[in-house]
Amino acid sequence: MDRRLGRRRSCALLLLALAVSAQAVEPGDAERLRATGDCPGCDLHGADLAGRGLVGAELAGADLRDARLEGADLRGADLRGADLRGVSLHGVPLAGADLRDADLRHLDADLDLEFVDLRGVRLQGARFDHGVVCGPPPGKGGFGCAASAAE
Repeated sequence: MDRRLGRRRSCALLLLALAVSAQAVEPGDAERLRATGDCPGCDLHGADLAGRGLVGAELAGADLRDARLEGADLRGADLRGADLRGVSLHGVPLAGADLRDADLRHLDADLDLEFVDLRGVRLQGARFDHGVVCGPPPGKGGFGCAASAAE
């Protein structure tokens, strides 16, 4: 009886290890982002990007689910269609970032979304500590907050 239980536990641990490794960041994608600062469409699921300077980074369509972004700088980043489900953006600057059609479901954030394009963004289950701050677009162009009171 104990041997069968031991085998079952071993099989369960093996399956768990395989599932975790299947969700790992693609090494080539992480290296590409590190080398160029751009990685559109990359698999960065669960990547540790904490503290990274990603100002103006091209990350459109990237899989950033559960990525660590604490202290990262995403000002002006192209995040159109990116999958950011489950990330924490506490204190991450996003001024001028393009988040159109991004998936921010279950986002945990304390953000100023002023001058951030939110058209088509999915926010179901997102938590904003102090609400969403929207302001007029800057006088010389740039992004304005696309959220409106009518929505």
